[in-house]
Amino acid sequence: MSKHYASKVVAIALAEVGYHEKASYSQLDSKTANSGSNNWNKYAEEIDKKHPEFYNTEKNGYDWCDIFVDWCHIKASDEATARKALYQPTKSAGAGCIYSAQYYKSNGAWISRSGTPKPGDQIFFGSPGNEYHTGVVVAVDSSYVYTVEGNSGEKVSRCTYLRTNGNISGYGRPRYDAEGGSTDSAIRITADSKLRSEGYCNGDSKILATVKKGTAVTHITDDGCGWSKIKADGKTGWVQNTRLNKPGLSAYPTMTPGVAVYEKPDCTSRVLGTLKPFAPVTVRYIIESGTGKGWAEVAFPDSKGVGFVNADNLC
Repeated sequence: MSKHYASKVVAIALAEVGYHEKASYSQLDSKTANSGSNNWNKYAEEIDKKHPEFYNTEKNGYDWCDIFVDWCHIKASDEATARKALYQPTKSAGAGCIYSAQYYKSNGAWISRSGTPKPGDQIFFGSPGNEYHTGVVVAVDSSYVYTVEGNSGEKVSRCTYLRTNGNISGYGRPRYDAEGGSTDSAIRITADSKLRSEGYCNGDSKILATVKKGTAVTHITDDGCGWSKIKADGKTGWVQNTRLNKPGLSAYPTMTPGVAVYEKPDCTSRVLGTLKPFAPVTVRYIIESGTGKGWAEVAFPDSKGVGFVNADNLC
């Protein structure tokens, strides 16, 4: 069996953000073509055709949030390793959230909502025994859990939730191989950098120290959003990935051309400016419910503060 790493599952999930389900059984591999709401998608198609023993029956055309998670695991290693990691038998019922959650629970791999999730965990929504939606945890901080979810708004979406959100049923913890963080002379700070208490998704954070250029560090995790948690000079905190010479780290989200930045999460509010094509931005948070749902608060170059953009413009 292949090695199975949480970081690889997270990276695969992040790379799929923006994929739209299809209106018909056509152009399944395109991220946006033939966009619709009939549940046709490339993830179920690939499992149905290339891994026919994975589920108890073909699944394309059905709700696909859990299928997306399973696909990420298969892509991260192989079918047998993914099945072992997800605690699923051959011809499983794991395309359904209730059954998928139960596999974790039956194997002592369930984390309650009050527990501490980790990147690579599988988040479930609903109530215990009645889970209805799921996704991949890609980052966690003291207040929020950040996810990538299939079949969220009929596409693969990035989402942010308070860890106390009552809609979270709990988390499944797949069986991963240890990655560990180790001080490696090849992983170094490329320019004097502020070591911060929180990363990308938390906006302003406390400066813990300044890490000098050339310092060897222990890389702990990449939040998938352009920041990494590291240990340097005996302190643990977050730095921008652009300040590390480690290959394959995530980058800031960027904006599609000509996006207006508003004072409030409302297109009738004052326009603060228009972003240049693919200008880098820092996303502070995404409004998931209530007034302003679907908007993101961002800090952007040359601004004196923050503003709001429609989250659909994040790419």
